[in-house]
Amino acid sequence: MNVAAIIAAVVAVIAAFGSAGAALLSYRSQNDARRSAEKVNSINHQIAALDRRIEGFRNDYRDYAHSLAITKFSDMGKVISSCEVLRANALATTHMSAALGTLTIAVTDFSKRRNPDEEPAFDGYLEDIREEYVKAMTRAEARREELTRQVSA
Repeated sequence: MNVAAIIAAVVAVIAAFGSAGAALLSYRSQNDARRSAEKVNSINHQIAALDRRIEGFRNDYRDYAHSLAITKFSDMGKVISSCEVLRANALATTHMSAALGTLTIAVTDFSKRRNPDEEPAFDGYLEDIREEYVKAMTRAEARREELTRQVSA
């Protein structure tokens, strides 16, 4: 075998190893890109789900706040139902749920007195509920920011 044939064979073997190495790197890069895209997609779905829960929580709180504006004795059921809907929301804290439960009992007691001329006085419960709503929203927004940072990283 002559020197030119040996050199050609060595170059061919080196090229084959180089080609196999490039294929391996391409495969790994493709898998890394796919996993990264799946992770971003998963996080985006989590953000979208959290956004829906936050929006639902806002709507439930808004309905609850609107129900508190009711002063007619016959509409106290709306206050009670809005409290129960807000309590059932996944973002409601334990303390918020307890305060809403106490408010529900107070509204129920008020409505049992059947005195349509009496003004309902529930202000003592409202501040706790409002504070817990703010805390829950702050936590949810912080979780959203954390997820958003994961997408950006």
